[in-house]
Amino acid sequence: MSIQDSYSTGDVDCYEQVGGLVGYMNNGAILRSYATGTVRTSSAFGGGGNEWAGGLIGWKYYGTVDKTFATGTVSGCTSNCGGLIGDSEGAITNNVWYNFAGNPSHCYANADGGCTAQSILSYFYDKDNLPMSSWDFSTKWVEVSGDFPDLIWQATICGNGIIEGSETCDDSDTSSGDGCSAICTIESGWDCNGEPSTCLEEYSITEPVSYDGGMDLTDINGNSIGSTTTETVLQIRDSSTPKVEFTIDADTDLSLISVDDDSLRIVVSNLGNAPGVTSTHSLYVPDTGAGVYICPDAITLSAVAVDCSNVVTIASCPGTSGVYSCTDEGSYFKVTGLTGSGVGSTCNDCADCDTGLYCDLRDGTPTCKNSTLVAAVDCVDCVDNDADTLIDLDDPGCGGDSNGVTEIDGGGATIPEFNFVGYLLILVIAGIGLYFISRK
Repeated sequence: MSIQDSYSTGDVDCYEQVGGLVGYMNNGAILRSYATGTVRTSSAFGGGGNEWAGGLIGWKYYGTVDKTFATGTVSGCTSNCGGLIGDSEGAITNNVWYNFAGNPSHCYANADGGCTAQSILSYFYDKDNLPMSSWDFSTKWVEVSGDFPDLIWQATICGNGIIEGSETCDDSDTSSGDGCSAICTIESGWDCNGEPSTCLEEYSITEPVSYDGGMDLTDINGNSIGSTTTETVLQIRDSSTPKVEFTIDADTDLSLISVDDDSLRIVVSNLGNAPGVTSTHSLYVPDTGAGVYICPDAITLSAVAVDCSNVVTIASCPGTSGVYSCTDEGSYFKVTGLTGSGVGSTCNDCADCDTGLYCDLRDGTPTCKNSTLVAAVDCVDCVDNDADTLIDLDDPGCGGDSNGVTEIDGGGATIPEFNFVGYLLILVIAGIGLYFISRK
């Protein structure tokens, strides 16, 4: 008979022949096992027993004790006492006991053969230390951060790489901040799969097809991104030159974004409105010495100086204004703090555009435009010009129900609306009158 791959953490009180794992064993081996509880003979609590007490075994008559350890206090023993074994007639090999002040000063019965003393408790937490270094940590044991090793066969062991019980992940450690928490649950903003679990931040990148000039989507370190990334800050680069830098904060589809540039200007379409992308971003602008325009709302290069709100004009760097900060990146300016309003996004009505923009329905493909920079048309400016609580195409004066008014600037004022049905009715009545007159 043998005892192997076992442990005990409970305290044990007994008259004598007392151990943390085994009190008395006549024959057989005890292998790869440990005990951490306090061991006391009865003399420690008012009795007469005072022999054969050890942190792991009280009295082991014959057989091997191999690759074990004990860390508990042994007290009340005056004869045949040891930090690991009270006494043994068998082989003792490759063992370690916790040697600290007040505990027996020997491994067993005034001897230390086959044992090593260790005075630092945390030593026993590391599976690479003796005697744990020869234990099976693939199928039987598991290392527990900051604690003694545990057995895999228990119902739920966080850190063994196997998802068990209430666990939603297990990445073979008990550290938080890596996606799988210290209690083996998936942390917010992460996605974990497999055993052991592999965890990635929830940024699923769809690489866009609308980059001009051979530009590439990379992480902040310049590594080209394929299908997934754990980076939160991404860049659009032309060769090794960064063009745009932005932050993603959720599942992100970048296929809505396009980039165009020339020697002076960079245009990023819809960056502030693509789902999962933060509205504030950075542009890398060529430093030509002549100053440049930056228009976060433009969707074409030609629109930068024409159809552009929130224009940023930079003549020198470094510098800061109310809407940007500029740092010198060698031959480029890095302009940060720019926020696009979504100008250029397609729309069906005002609700599709950000505040301050209107949906220009005159275009073949209606887009959001800035009413302060493009001549506004009353029926597409997202403003209730005639103060009737109805706006643009929802207003009868703009093609809805005929209420005889048309929206105009100035609020409240109205002009008669051409009423085709009314004029047709007048013509019919006049015709009938002429018919009867002619009969006379």
